[in-house]
Amino acid sequence: MGYFLLPVLAFIASEPVIHLLELMVLFSAVIATVSLALRLGGTDFEARGAGMLLITFPPVLAMTNTVMPDVLVMALSVIGMERFIAWLDGGKIANIGAAVIALGLAPFGRPHAIGLIGVAAVAALLHGRKSGRAPVHAWRAMLPLGIAGALFAGLTFLTRENGTVMA
Repeated sequence: MGYFLLPVLAFIASEPVIHLLELMVLFSAVIATVSLALRLGGTDFEARGAGMLLITFPPVLAMTNTVMPDVLVMALSVIGMERFIAWLDGGKIANIGAAVIALGLAPFGRPHAIGLIGVAAVAALLHGRKSGRAPVHAWRAMLPLGIAGALFAGLTFLTRENGTVMA
């Protein structure tokens, strides 16, 4: 979260800018949630409901107000999953690039988000079964997920403090 907020230091009245930035992150998470619901076969009504549930969930509102890193991690996670599913559906390089970056950066904010790479792997397996290309499709999907994990590992290594032991 600290790296995400670094550009805000350029503003004299940084607190309002931080809150505005956090609201923009929340809105992007809502848009990605609605898009993911539609990609997974939800109706327009169900997708709008998913977006409404996300934005009205009390911890989300509280964390957005206090500029907690959880909102950024949530946004990166849902954007990463939505773009990953879009790549499985369409195969565009831009989609997998966005998915790798988002899924690789999400655990940098909250390490437990690394589990999303496993969730994406299961999604790839299920998607492959649906399309009838399960083995080839699943193995092809594992490479970008491995790259996302390597991105997280690399960032963790590069930003470690000297003399500390990683647990």
